[in-house]
Amino acid sequence: MNTISIEHLGRDYGEGKGIFDISFHVKQGEVFGFLGPNGAGKTILMSSHIFEEVERTCDRIGIIRKGKMVAVDSASALRERHICTYTVTLESEAAAQAFAGDFSGMQNGRQVTVKPRQSLEEIFMNYYGDEKNDESDLI
Repeated sequence: MNTISIEHLGRDYGEGKGIFDISFHVKQGEVFGFLGPNGAGKTILMSSHIFEEVERTCDRIGIIRKGKMVAVDSASALRERHICTYTVTLESEAAAQAFAGDFSGMQNGRQVTVKPRQSLEEIFMNYYGDEKNDESDLI
């Protein structure tokens, strides 16, 4: 059952700032968090400026970019979608085995493949790509 239903919400502050045609639902008992740069319109809805807080307290997370909702999912689903895989070749199979054990990697001879866990901030930054943002614009 949806406790909150938002349909086509918008607030334009000019210069591409605000929210534009945002729709989402929050189920009963669910905590929903928003991430977006300053001026994205988060405070119209609900806001946290601390990534760790959002990850600890929210069942689902919405990421706003240029006034549009670009992702809505759980932190684990966002991580799965933005997973990075690295393959490292070490000097010996013994070294590879030790490295694989230390970093929960998959060993194949001297090669080890690891998938490090991305922080919510790193995932957020994937949505902002090559844009030139200073730190004050990120949350």
